[in-house]
Amino acid sequence: MTRGDCEAPTLIILVVVFLAAAAPLFPGQAKSRREAMGEERASEVETLLSKLAPGSSVVWDPQLAIRVGSDQPIPIDMADFKVQPQADGSLWGVAALELGTAKKDYLAKLTKFQTVDSQSFATTLVVFRTNASGKTITDWKKFDLAPPGLSRIQVLLVQDWPAGKWPVVSAQYTSYFPNGNSLAALEWYSLFDADTASFRSRMPAGLVINSKDGSSAMEMFSVRRLDSGNIEIRGEFAKRAITYPCTDPCVVDGPTFLSKWVQ
Repeated sequence: MTRGDCEAPTLIILVVVFLAAAAPLFPGQAKSRREAMGEERASEVETLLSKLAPGSSVVWDPQLAIRVGSDQPIPIDMADFKVQPQADGSLWGVAALELGTAKKDYLAKLTKFQTVDSQSFATTLVVFRTNASGKTITDWKKFDLAPPGLSRIQVLLVQDWPAGKWPVVSAQYTSYFPNGNSLAALEWYSLFDADTASFRSRMPAGLVINSKDGSSAMEMFSVRRLDSGNIEIRGEFAKRAITYPCTDPCVVDGPTFLSKWVQ
Protein backbone atom coordinates (compact mmCIF):
# COMPACT_ATOMS: atom_id res chain seq x y z
CA MET A 1 0.00 0.00 0.00
CA THR A 2 1.38 3.36 -1.01
CA ARG A 3 1.32 6.58 1.00
CA GLY A 4 -1.43 7.96 -1.28
CA ASP A 5 -3.61 4.91 -0.56
CA CYS A 6 -3.38 5.62 3.19
CA GLU A 7 -4.23 9.34 2.86
CA ALA A 8 -7.43 8.88 0.76
CA PRO A 9 -9.46 6.92 3.38
CA THR A 10 -8.24 9.30 6.09
CA LEU A 11 -9.47 12.29 4.09
CA ILE A 12 -12.86 10.67 3.52
CA ILE A 13 -13.24 9.97 7.25
CA LEU A 14 -12.40 13.59 8.10
CA VAL A 15 -14.97 14.89 5.61
CA VAL A 16 -17.69 12.62 7.05
CA VAL A 17 -16.85 13.70 10.61
CA PHE A 18 -16.93 17.40 9.56
CA LEU A 19 -20.34 17.07 7.87
CA ALA A 20 -21.78 15.23 10.86
CA ALA A 21 -20.54 17.93 13.20
CA ALA A 22 -21.79 20.71 10.94
CA ALA A 23 -25.33 19.35 10.57
CA PRO A 24 -26.67 20.90 13.81
CA LEU A 25 -25.42 24.31 12.63
CA PHE A 26 -28.34 24.55 10.20
CA PRO A 27 -31.43 23.67 12.31
CA GLY A 28 -33.52 26.45 10.78
CA GLN A 29 -33.62 24.71 7.42
CA ALA A 30 -35.85 21.98 8.84
CA LYS A 31 -38.10 24.22 10.94
CA SER A 32 -41.68 24.91 10.01
CA ARG A 33 -43.00 28.48 10.05
CA ARG A 34 -44.71 27.75 13.36
CA GLU A 35 -41.53 26.39 14.95
CA ALA A 36 -39.58 29.40 13.75
CA MET A 37 -42.11 31.72 15.44
CA GLY A 38 -41.94 29.83 18.71
CA GLU A 39 -44.60 27.93 20.61
CA GLU A 40 -45.74 30.83 22.80
CA ARG A 41 -46.18 33.41 20.05
CA ALA A 42 -47.64 30.88 17.58
CA SER A 43 -50.21 29.84 20.18
CA GLU A 44 -51.19 33.50 20.68
CA VAL A 45 -51.64 33.97 16.93
CA GLU A 46 -53.79 30.82 16.72
CA THR A 47 -55.94 32.01 19.63
CA LEU A 48 -56.56 35.35 17.93
CA LEU A 49 -57.34 33.84 14.52
CA SER A 50 -59.79 31.39 16.08
CA LYS A 51 -61.63 34.41 17.51
CA LEU A 52 -61.70 36.20 14.18
CA ALA A 53 -62.76 33.14 12.16
CA PRO A 54 -64.66 30.70 14.42
CA GLY A 55 -64.57 27.13 13.18
CA SER A 56 -61.49 27.66 11.03
CA SER A 57 -58.12 25.98 11.39
CA VAL A 58 -54.74 27.69 11.08
CA VAL A 59 -52.37 26.62 8.32
CA TRP A 60 -48.73 27.62 8.79
CA ASP A 61 -46.96 26.33 5.70
CA PRO A 62 -46.11 27.26 3.02
CA GLN A 63 -47.63 30.52 4.32
CA LEU A 64 -49.84 31.62 7.18
CA ALA A 65 -53.49 31.00 6.28
CA ILE A 66 -56.85 29.93 7.65
CA ARG A 67 -58.99 27.09 6.32
CA VAL A 68 -62.72 26.62 6.80
CA GLY A 69 -63.69 22.99 6.47
CA SER A 70 -62.27 21.50 3.28
CA ASP A 71 -62.06 24.85 1.48
CA GLN A 72 -58.82 26.16 0.06
CA PRO A 73 -56.68 28.02 2.65
CA ILE A 74 -57.07 31.81 2.68
CA PRO A 75 -53.63 33.47 2.98
CA ILE A 76 -53.15 35.95 5.80
CA ASP A 77 -50.71 38.82 5.67
CA MET A 78 -49.92 39.53 9.33
CA ALA A 79 -48.49 43.05 9.13
CA ASP A 80 -47.73 43.21 12.86
CA PHE A 81 -48.67 41.34 16.04
CA LYS A 82 -47.73 42.57 19.50
CA VAL A 83 -48.57 41.43 23.01
CA GLN A 84 -47.61 43.23 26.20
CA PRO A 85 -47.54 41.24 29.48
CA GLN A 86 -49.24 42.90 32.44
CA ALA A 87 -48.51 42.55 36.16
CA ASP A 88 -51.48 40.20 36.75
CA GLY A 89 -50.36 37.79 34.02
CA SER A 90 -52.84 39.02 31.42
CA LEU A 91 -51.81 40.31 27.99
CA TRP A 92 -52.64 43.41 26.02
CA GLY A 93 -52.52 42.68 22.32
CA VAL A 94 -52.84 44.40 18.98
CA ALA A 95 -52.63 43.02 15.46
CA ALA A 96 -52.99 44.20 11.87
CA LEU A 97 -53.78 41.66 9.19
CA GLU A 98 -55.20 41.29 5.69
CA LEU A 99 -57.02 38.31 4.21
CA GLY A 100 -55.97 37.17 0.77
CA THR A 101 -53.30 38.62 -1.49
CA ALA A 102 -55.31 41.19 -3.48
CA LYS A 103 -53.83 44.20 -1.69
CA LYS A 104 -50.28 42.86 -1.83
CA ASP A 105 -50.61 42.09 -5.55
CA TYR A 106 -52.12 45.51 -6.26
CA LEU A 107 -49.29 47.30 -4.48
CA ALA A 108 -46.71 45.24 -6.37
CA LYS A 109 -48.24 46.43 -9.66
CA LEU A 110 -48.23 50.04 -8.46
CA THR A 111 -44.55 49.93 -7.56
CA LYS A 112 -43.78 48.57 -11.03
CA PHE A 113 -45.88 51.36 -12.62
CA GLN A 114 -48.22 48.88 -14.21
CA THR A 115 -51.66 50.09 -15.26
CA VAL A 116 -54.28 49.29 -12.61
CA ASP A 117 -57.81 50.39 -11.87
CA SER A 118 -58.16 52.53 -8.76
CA GLN A 119 -59.08 50.39 -5.76
CA SER A 120 -59.36 50.86 -2.01
CA PHE A 121 -58.35 48.31 0.60
CA ALA A 122 -58.84 48.20 4.35
CA THR A 123 -56.59 46.66 6.98
CA THR A 124 -58.17 44.69 9.81
CA LEU A 125 -56.95 46.13 13.11
CA VAL A 126 -57.66 44.11 16.26
CA VAL A 127 -57.11 45.03 19.90
CA PHE A 128 -57.56 42.34 22.53
CA ARG A 129 -56.98 41.46 26.16
CA THR A 130 -56.57 38.04 27.78
CA ASN A 131 -57.33 36.65 31.21
CA ALA A 132 -54.64 36.20 33.86
CA SER A 133 -53.51 32.89 32.33
CA GLY A 134 -52.75 34.68 29.08
CA LYS A 135 -54.49 31.86 27.18
CA THR A 136 -58.06 33.11 26.74
CA ILE A 137 -59.14 36.34 25.01
CA THR A 138 -61.70 38.05 27.22
CA ASP A 139 -62.12 41.41 25.43
CA TRP A 140 -61.53 42.22 21.79
CA LYS A 141 -62.56 44.74 19.16
CA LYS A 142 -62.06 44.75 15.40
CA PHE A 143 -61.81 47.67 12.99
CA ASP A 144 -61.58 47.99 9.23
CA LEU A 145 -58.93 50.68 9.07
CA ALA A 146 -58.81 52.49 5.72
CA PRO A 147 -56.82 55.74 5.88
CA PRO A 148 -56.65 57.89 2.72
CA GLY A 149 -54.50 56.24 0.08
CA LEU A 150 -53.47 52.60 -0.16
CA SER A 151 -51.83 51.93 3.21
CA ARG A 152 -49.78 49.20 4.86
CA ILE A 153 -49.12 49.06 8.59
CA GLN A 154 -45.56 48.34 9.77
CA VAL A 155 -45.48 48.82 13.56
CA LEU A 156 -48.17 48.68 16.24
CA LEU A 157 -48.10 49.13 20.01
CA VAL A 158 -50.77 49.54 22.69
CA GLN A 159 -49.99 52.98 24.05
CA ASP A 160 -52.52 53.11 26.88
CA TRP A 161 -55.54 51.08 28.00
CA PRO A 162 -57.68 53.12 30.42
CA ALA A 163 -59.95 51.24 32.80
CA GLY A 164 -63.39 50.68 31.32
CA LYS A 165 -62.34 51.85 27.85
CA TRP A 166 -60.62 50.56 24.74
CA PRO A 167 -56.93 51.33 24.25
CA VAL A 168 -54.97 53.95 22.37
CA VAL A 169 -52.77 52.32 19.72
CA SER A 170 -49.56 53.75 18.33
CA ALA A 171 -49.42 52.91 14.62
CA GLN A 172 -46.64 53.49 12.11
CA TYR A 173 -47.76 52.94 8.55
CA THR A 174 -47.13 53.95 4.94
CA SER A 175 -49.66 55.31 2.45
CA TYR A 176 -49.09 55.13 -1.31
CA PHE A 177 -50.25 57.80 -3.74
CA PRO A 178 -49.76 57.19 -7.49
CA ASN A 179 -49.50 60.27 -9.68
CA GLY A 180 -48.88 59.54 -13.34
CA ASN A 181 -45.20 58.65 -13.66
CA SER A 182 -44.42 58.75 -9.95
CA LEU A 183 -45.43 56.98 -6.76
CA ALA A 184 -45.27 58.73 -3.39
CA ALA A 185 -44.84 56.61 -0.25
CA LEU A 186 -45.73 58.71 2.78
CA GLU A 187 -44.84 57.33 6.20
CA TRP A 188 -46.97 58.27 9.20
CA TYR A 189 -46.71 58.21 12.97
CA SER A 190 -50.20 58.12 14.45
CA LEU A 191 -52.29 57.45 17.53
CA PHE A 192 -55.53 55.54 16.96
CA ASP A 193 -58.21 55.65 19.67
CA ALA A 194 -59.97 52.29 19.69
CA ASP A 195 -62.62 53.69 22.04
CA THR A 196 -63.85 56.22 19.48
CA ALA A 197 -62.54 54.41 16.35
CA SER A 198 -60.76 57.57 15.25
CA PHE A 199 -57.27 59.00 14.99
CA ARG A 200 -56.09 61.17 17.86
CA SER A 201 -53.05 62.22 15.91
CA ARG A 202 -51.46 61.60 12.52
CA MET A 203 -48.22 63.27 11.46
CA PRO A 204 -46.01 62.72 8.40
CA ALA A 205 -42.65 61.17 9.31
CA GLY A 206 -41.01 60.49 5.95
CA LEU A 207 -41.57 60.58 2.22
CA VAL A 208 -40.11 58.69 -0.74
CA ILE A 209 -41.12 59.59 -4.29
CA ASN A 210 -40.09 57.05 -6.90
CA SER A 211 -40.34 57.99 -10.56
CA LYS A 212 -40.88 55.76 -13.55
CA ASP A 213 -37.50 56.83 -14.96
CA GLY A 214 -35.77 55.25 -11.96
CA SER A 215 -35.03 58.43 -10.01
CA SER A 216 -36.16 58.90 -6.42
CA ALA A 217 -36.32 61.62 -3.79
CA MET A 218 -36.40 61.14 -0.02
CA GLU A 219 -37.40 63.38 2.87
CA MET A 220 -37.69 63.15 6.66
CA PHE A 221 -40.06 65.42 8.57
CA SER A 222 -40.24 67.06 11.96
CA VAL A 223 -43.38 68.74 13.24
CA ARG A 224 -43.97 71.53 15.74
CA ARG A 225 -47.05 73.49 16.70
CA LEU A 226 -47.04 77.18 15.79
CA ASP A 227 -50.33 78.14 17.42
CA SER A 228 -53.74 76.68 18.23
CA GLY A 229 -54.67 76.41 14.56
CA ASN A 230 -51.41 75.66 12.71
CA ILE A 231 -48.40 73.35 12.72
CA GLU A 232 -45.08 73.61 10.94
CA ILE A 233 -43.87 70.58 8.96
CA ARG A 234 -40.17 70.81 8.21
CA GLY A 235 -38.16 68.74 5.75
CA GLU A 236 -34.79 67.89 7.28
CA PHE A 237 -33.10 67.23 3.92
CA ALA A 238 -34.65 70.06 1.92
CA LYS A 239 -34.22 72.49 4.84
CA ARG A 240 -37.58 74.06 4.18
CA ALA A 241 -40.90 74.14 6.00
CA ILE A 242 -44.56 74.63 5.27
CA THR A 243 -47.41 75.77 7.49
CA TYR A 244 -50.29 73.33 7.69
CA PRO A 245 -53.66 74.33 9.23
CA CYS A 246 -54.41 71.81 11.99
CA THR A 247 -56.23 72.18 15.28
CA ASP A 248 -56.13 69.72 18.18
CA PRO A 249 -56.53 66.80 17.62
CA CYS A 250 -54.27 67.19 14.59
CA VAL A 251 -54.84 64.59 11.87
CA VAL A 252 -52.92 65.51 8.72
CA ASP A 253 -54.53 64.55 5.40
CA GLY A 254 -52.16 62.85 2.95
CA PRO A 255 -53.28 64.30 -0.40
CA THR A 256 -53.63 67.80 1.08
CA PHE A 257 -50.16 67.66 2.61
CA LEU A 258 -48.55 66.28 -0.56
CA SER A 259 -50.12 68.99 -2.72
CA LYS A 260 -48.63 71.64 -0.39
CA TRP A 261 -45.21 69.98 -0.12
CA VAL A 262 -44.48 69.19 -3.77
CA GLN A 263 -45.82 72.41 -5.30
